[in-house]
Amino acid sequence: REDEARRVLEELRKIRGKFSAARKPKKESAVLSSYDLTKYVTKLSYCRVLGYSVDFGSEEIASLMASPKVKEKATGYLAATVLVEASAASGDKMASTVVSDLSRRGESSYEARGLALAYVSNASKSLEAKLGRYRLFVAKEAAVLAAERSAPSHARRKA
Repeated sequence: REDEARRVLEELRKIRGKFSAARKPKKESAVLSSYDLTKYVTKLSYCRVLGYSVDFGSEEIASLMASPKVKEKATGYLAATVLVEASAASGDKMASTVVSDLSRRGESSYEARGLALAYVSNASKSLEAKLGRYRLFVAKEAAVLAAERSAPSHARRKA
């Protein structure tokens, strides 16, 4: 158990350093690729699931949630569910991403809408407060998605 704790704390230190360097890029190599961002956020989620405290990364999670790629979006929503007690700045971005994803229409929108609904159903109290004025909108969108005949069955089940 001590070896695990030492390894996890070392990994968290490295990830914190990568995120800090990416926020203040001095050179081109400091910018994180979407692959690296996804990898580090997934590692943070795993560390949290192991029971370790993770108190950083909410800005990176919010940027993954807002990504147009479904894989990155799914990673962001999962990490937000596991990790984030929404801080002021990232919480506002997360709330606007949820509303934006719920507002999407079209064939390619079902995954984003399903992820947003799943996240809202498991949301922390602080995010619930940020979504307060959109509560009726979220409920309406869940009903619309559940009633859409053209929606895939997995998307209707999430609603």
